[in-house]
Amino acid sequence: MILAIDAARLIGRMKELGATGRDEAGRLSRLAGTDADRAGRDLRCGQIQMADLRIESDRIDNICGAWNPK
Repeated sequence: MILAIDAARLIGRMKELGATGRDEAGRLSRLAGTDADRAGRDLRCGQIQMADLRIESDRIDNICGAWNPK
């Protein structure tokens, strides 16, 4: 199986996450435990689910997607 990265989709998703948690001046602020942090995490989990990946997190709650080969 050959896997390929769709660059336009990846950049779009990164921009979407980057727009989450911006203040009125456009500065990014997603401090842990805030509503902005939760919005960013919810967005990322949704993206991972859309990619049909398994959501995993580590001890400090970094989120990543894990591939389940079939």
